[in-house]
Amino acid sequence: MRYPKEHKEETRNKILNAALSSFRASGYNGIGVDSIAKAANVTSGAFYGHFNSKSEAFRMVLSEGLGILRNAIGESQRANGNKWLGIFTGWYFSLPKPTAEPECSSLLPMQGGCALPTLSSEVPRTDEETQQLYEVEILKIVDTISDGLQTHGRTRRRLSWAIIALMIGGVVLARSARSEKTAAEISKSILASIKQLSHQ
Repeated sequence: MRYPKEHKEETRNKILNAALSSFRASGYNGIGVDSIAKAANVTSGAFYGHFNSKSEAFRMVLSEGLGILRNAIGESQRANGNKWLGIFTGWYFSLPKPTAEPECSSLLPMQGGCALPTLSSEVPRTDEETQQLYEVEILKIVDTISDGLQTHGRTRRRLSWAIIALMIGGVVLARSARSEKTAAEISKSILASIKQLSHQ
């Protein structure tokens, strides 16, 4: 039986969403293809109809997730001019529950939190191809941030890396805090530090 294109795309997105949730919950080494397929409510055969391996599914989740973040940064730059960084990072840390991750699902059909803080720590556990992909994607994000900063040369590049590190670390720390008060304090401190560093 040949399924229509829409059905195949829907199944693929279900698998990607299940893979993202599974990798977030159990880590790269803590989940297998059968478990991802079960979470997506499809057969393992259906999984392999879209992806050759768990590694390929992880790379797709990673690539799409980091692409979502890069696009969101670019959109903020185009919409907000020189004020983009404060507005973007304010959005990044402004969910009702400070321990949650920024929702990226409004930009692409894949649901779930931002891939940067969620999956970065899992990349060293993956294969060389996945690690190379991550480096390519993270460098694209650095370039996008750098393009929107007012400083010049090496300073701008270093600042871009610092902003990414603060974003990752801030979300991880806030998500790990037991109380919302502490999580909010972490978020506010990170935002203030980014503003001070960038002078924006």
